Amino acid sequence: MLSPEIVSGCYLEQSDVYRVRLMQPDSNKSSSVWDYKPWWCQPWSILLTGVTLISGSWIVFKTIWITVLVAIPLLAWMGFFLLVYPRSMAESGVLQMKNESDRV
Repeated sequence: MLSPEIVSGCYLEQSDVYRVRLMQPDSNKSSSVWDYKPWWCQPWSILLTGVTLISGSWIVFKTIWITVLVAIPLLAWMGFFLLVYPRSMAESGVLQMKNESDRV
């Protein structure tokens, strides 16, 4: 099995739980999922990537249907990682369990 340092994705895996233990933020224990994610998986980088790819498809092809075909999966990807993933992590209680185990 890969070590938690190597397995780093923008999706919820068993390795995310281990990485939360390895990548402890400063002395203030945060319950934000973004504090445990690398720079390339932060909200600003997800938005920047999506907007760049969608606008790039328009600049290159100048065809609305190609831009729409590019935009649909990108908007779904952005919506998942900016809206669904953080909410599901907060509701799952993984970050709260980590904070409580650190207090003991």
